Amino acid sequence: MYKKLLEVSSFKYFVSFRKMHFSNNSNTRINLLLAEPKKIADFLTITFKKSGAPSFTYDYKQEERMWQYLENLGFGYIVLDKKKVIYRIEEATIKSVSAAIVRDAFWDFLEFSEFEDLPENVTNHDLLNWYLDVLPLKTSKFPRFLKRRVLTEDQIHQLRMEGFEYSKKYRETKSIELIEIKGFKSTIDKSK
Repeated sequence: MYKKLLEVSSFKYFVSFRKMHFSNNSNTRINLLLAEPKKIADFLTITFKKSGAPSFTYDYKQEERMWQYLENLGFGYIVLDKKKVIYRIEEATIKSVSAAIVRDAFWDFLEFSEFEDLPENVTNHDLLNWYLDVLPLKTSKFPRFLKRRVLTEDQIHQLRMEGFEYSKKYRETKSIELIEIKGFKSTIDKSK
């Protein structure tokens, strides 16, 4: 599939291809048209070695921008009931996601973005090779960079409903409340 994408010259076709193949499973691929910056210099410093090969580095501010980009896509981190939860807010819903999905979102950004300041002899695939070599989005950094958003009680409830115990307890409580509201009374079977 990716081999086909490399042969495509039209970005419009490229985007429609991604929507067609990835829109059914938004957990694994992210729509990159949201909040997409256009300068690679915001994220990486590109220099060239004597051999002409590109060299990529990033500083603390550039790393912060990487995380800020992911926050703009709706990713966040919270400790909930003593468990670390990485989540994504899309439209009106919030759901927990894996760290791999966060990393894939930045991978997709590097792969499919058209940067206006990318040197001619550097391709998006060079950026991907750097990303695989360095892996700048470490799981240990999630709490420091993604723990900025304040969630509403409803959003926290949605995240908790993904857990079996909380979901079961919540449904039991709602069932008991419904029984009380409808006026059902408990009776004892005395026919024995």
